Amino acid sequence: MIKKISLLFLLPLFFLQGAIFGNTYAINSTSTFSGDSHGEFAGNSVTILSDGSAWKVHPEDQLKYSLWLPGETVHPQVRTSFYWFKREHKFELQNLHRNESIRVMLVQYPTYPLYITQVDWVECGGYYTTHKTKDSIGNSYSFTQWHPKYVKNVYLNDGSIWRIVTDNSDFKEGKFVYFGIQTNANGFEYFLIAGTEREAVWSKIKKIL
Repeated sequence: MIKKISLLFLLPLFFLQGAIFGNTYAINSTSTFSGDSHGEFAGNSVTILSDGSAWKVHPEDQLKYSLWLPGETVHPQVRTSFYWFKREHKFELQNLHRNESIRVMLVQYPTYPLYITQVDWVECGGYYTTHKTKDSIGNSYSFTQWHPKYVKNVYLNDGSIWRIVTDNSDFKEGKFVYFGIQTNANGFEYFLIAGTEREAVWSKIKKIL
């Protein structure tokens, strides 16, 4: 009985670790940022990962990052904490060696980036509304109208199909996307990033195929 209980406890951890380690990369090198499209953040550090992606470090996290070493493994995630105003550094890198994180913005896609090859809008439920009106001779009558709800499926160049959950506008055919895995209290979920720098947006996604 003890062995069975232990197995039930360890299986979720096994799958969670598998998800995380499928989306972790080593720090390859560091470069200096020349400034974003708004002329800001020049001189900040940019960490370049083993997949070729580059992430600019938040100004207040420069000192922390300066202690990180090439070869240390990091896990890109979305910053999901609440904020009042703008958030320019929408992501974070979790250093699995040091158990700490830094705030970052994506400034360069991986060497072999994913991109959207096709977009489909799929009807997925909806709702009815009832309306009252009058005909040409004044008789009242009512009718119902169906309002379909549509969701967006995106097809990636690796053959996978994903449903966009939280944002639709920026995930278009031909656009580069960054695939990530977000850990949370319930395990993990997937997300996509479209765009770079402060203009980057992200969405939760669900696997269709």
